[in-house]
Amino acid sequence: IFAMPILLPLYCWLLGIHPFKQIDLITPAYPLALFFMKLGCFCSGCCRGMSCPFGLINYEYQKVEFPTQLLEAAIALFLFFFLHTYRKKAKEGTLLPTYIVLYCSIRFCSEFLRNEAAVWGPLKVYHILCLIGILSGLVQLVILKKYRQKIESLFTHDLPSLVFKKEKVKNNRKTTS
Repeated sequence: IFAMPILLPLYCWLLGIHPFKQIDLITPAYPLALFFMKLGCFCSGCCRGMSCPFGLINYEYQKVEFPTQLLEAAIALFLFFFLHTYRKKAKEGTLLPTYIVLYCSIRFCSEFLRNEAAVWGPLKVYHILCLIGILSGLVQLVILKKYRQKIESLFTHDLPSLVFKKEKVKNNRKTTS
């Protein structure tokens, strides 16, 4: 999941495919995968919520905890449906940065409902990571807005045909000799 934003553009560049359509096509799969991961977290008991008077009992620790995993699973499912419908209206290539900003913003807020130690004031490690994610998503949106044409021109080569032409030339030399 984490390597896909890097590997998919590389794959598109190697094949000479326009990357924005491919990235927009696969982006809704991220929150759908996250939905199932959060259900797995709930079933295994990891990613514990904070203790509270209402919620679900964690039998391993004998505490009533807020079901953070289920909340995040529901939010991930909502993000999946939102991105799936927004994909038709969004400008090509903006869906992944939009998802990054939305997910990191939501995760920043839901992180307060978790039972983890703070590392910097009231902030936990994931708060800092979410702030970095929000910043990177916003930077990506700005870069796409300013440099869309230059980015698209990077993918307008015909590398596969150049490779196959070289192979055909080698095969022709072998058959003529």
